[in-house]
Amino acid sequence: MLDTAENVAEQGGFSRQELDDLTLLRHEQYTASLAGDRAAQRRYLVPVHVPGAGRGDGRVVDTDVGVHHTTAEGLAKLAPLKPRCPTTSATTMPTA
Repeated sequence: MLDTAENVAEQGGFSRQELDDLTLLRHEQYTASLAGDRAAQRRYLVPVHVPGAGRGDGRVVDTDVGVHHTTAEGLAKLAPLKPRCPTTSATTMPTA
């Protein structure tokens, strides 16, 4: 996927800055979706029970736990995932 992302960025003429700007925009949209006690999220996220190691253990996952606060400055500090792939960073890849 990393090579494909780099190829698409190159063919489309997208810069690292443009990708970071889009990442920040999507983060802001995500943050806005948390308003109203996560009403937008609760429409689409289904609580899932994740069993633990022992009987009766486990927990219910009912929130998105993979998104962390970021800033434009923080994104700019991220190094490329591979030296030969200068455009994509961990935040611009769906799976890194």
